[in-house]
Amino acid sequence: MLSTTKVRAASVLGAVAVVGALSLSAVPANAAGAEISVASTTFTIGDWGSGLAVTGSGFDLSADVTVSLVDVEPTGTVELDSTITASDDTGAIVLDWTPSVDADLPADADYDHGYLAVVATDGSGNTAAEVPLTLLWEKGIWTSSDTITTAELIDPDGGVTVAAGGYTPGESVAVTITYAGYTFTHTETADRFGLVGFTWTIIGGTVEAGTIEFTFDGATSGLSQSISVAVTGPAIEVGGAPEDSTTPATLTPAGDPVASPRVSG
Repeated sequence: MLSTTKVRAASVLGAVAVVGALSLSAVPANAAGAEISVASTTFTIGDWGSGLAVTGSGFDLSADVTVSLVDVEPTGTVELDSTITASDDTGAIVLDWTPSVDADLPADADYDHGYLAVVATDGSGNTAAEVPLTLLWEKGIWTSSDTITTAELIDPDGGVTVAAGGYTPGESVAVTITYAGYTFTHTETADRFGLVGFTWTIIGGTVEAGTIEFTFDGATSGLSQSISVAVTGPAIEVGGAPEDSTTPATLTPAGDPVASPRVSG
């Protein structure tokens, strides 16, 4: 789904509704010595891979320990899924677990600050400190449509949205756009999920039928991805010198960044 206001992840992608999510209004103090670790903490949005390999110690002896996947937000923490495992006679746990929810932020998450984490607690309230997880968009490039009309291309509320994933968070990405014999260049920064996205329009010159070619080149990753969009319709004189405009498009980990994903490279 195309979104230019809020990431639903983000991904590339379909929103995940968490039914019966529990708000955690209070979190017990971390028990002295109670701790957990997760073997791998980085996941591709929408894919848990081989799952969460959790180990821990310092819990009640030979007792049930609840391991939870939580969404941590500035407004509070919400449990998304949980499972129960038994500690051994030393208070240690070993668990391989794949949550039943996707590896995405919830649809209503704070895109800039929310994150997923793993926590664990026993019946006595001994709670290990959370282990944050990192979500990254898979490699790929997408557009909001395969085709756009000349009228839509000059519409301030229209344009075409393009997004590319698989970059290093914070990486500088050079964007080259060729259309109607002109080349436009921009530099974007990959967000914390490794995604670059914007909505593109023409605000000067002439628009005509043809092809728009978008190319994204990562400065440090070396990842280069390209995609094209066909332009149809009569030529329209906008006036002035050829000029384009890019508008930030916030794309959610919990949802398709665009309507028609097409992977390149």
